[in-house]
Amino acid sequence: MKKFFRVKSLAAMVLVGFSLIGFASVANAAPLVNATATSSSEVGTTGTNATPITVTATSVSGAPANMFNVDLPQGWSFVSPAANCSNMTLTGFSASPFCQTINFSSTDGFATIQIASGTFTAGQTLSITFAASSINVSGTRNFNVTLADSQASGATVDTGIATLAGGVTQTTVTFNANQGTGVMADQVASATSPLTANVFSRSGHTFAGWNTAANGAGTTYADGASYPFTANTTLYAQWTAVLATTGVDAAGFIGTAAFMFILGATLIAYRATSRKKTQKS
Repeated sequence: MKKFFRVKSLAAMVLVGFSLIGFASVANAAPLVNATATSSSEVGTTGTNATPITVTATSVSGAPANMFNVDLPQGWSFVSPAANCSNMTLTGFSASPFCQTINFSSTDGFATIQIASGTFTAGQTLSITFAASSINVSGTRNFNVTLADSQASGATVDTGIATLAGGVTQTTVTFNANQGTGVMADQVASATSPLTANVFSRSGHTFAGWNTAANGAGTTYADGASYPFTANTTLYAQWTAVLATTGVDAAGFIGTAAFMFILGATLIAYRATSRKKTQKS
């Protein structure tokens, strides 16, 4: 009889152990499948999103999660947060999900969208599309995506990171004085922009624009010209000697010298003629 109770107790302990393992597997978040963030055109590093941005993820664990949370990338924020998320399009949720936005969470510092819906099932795909010009953007690109159980104090079930596709790469133009003097900061941009106006100077020379080669054999750009900013580049100042641009002034000097020569020769001839007349008389 005692042996029977010992076997029964052992079986009970095994069942409790499996139960604890089961609970632990729910507590440990599983990765979300295909967490992606896309836009129909490039999203810059400042201003707002010019075109809609869609964040999509597929649940793995399903129940007991019923809340879908998306953190905007660090430094991003909603232009006009709305409790009903009216500037977003939701796909894959129940007919009337509860939706709210938090511009900056006191717990993690991220702007967050929280969407409560019916219990999610494994393999359910959910997506949020942010309307154009609804988000203030920055340079980062990672959206934190989570599925949580709101009935268990928001315990996380699935997690994922959706990196925005179509992000832009900033490129740098370095300005080289090329025998000139002065200081110019590098210009950084991610799209075609006017070049920073020249502030370099060189004694006896005038600024004649920029070139991708110090000797002027590369591509030439005028002061303030539009530049594509597609690759890091050094632009070299090009200089023209002042004497090379003073042809009119030089001609003036030549004309004056010629006049003085003729005048001098005339005076000499006149003096010689006067002497002859004096000698004859």
